[in-house]
Amino acid sequence: GPCKIFAPVFEKLHQEYQHEFLFVKVNVDDNPNIALKFGVSSIPTTMFLKGGILLKSIVGSINYTALKPILEQFKL
Repeated sequence: GPCKIFAPVFEKLHQEYQHEFLFVKVNVDDNPNIALKFGVSSIPTTMFLKGGILLKSIVGSINYTALKPILEQFKL
């Protein structure tokens, strides 16, 4: 499904940005309370948080070329 399609993008960006960001995968079937807390209704959902505050949320699979500039925007 869409999560499996997105997985290589997630892994590639994790490799490139592992020192700037904490990357976390959450299985919403196993953690429904987290999905409820953040209002996740579709998967995959990519979220950017800082200090527990949601900065940006992207619903659906997104490719590397589209996601990389977003990470650059939030880089410290």
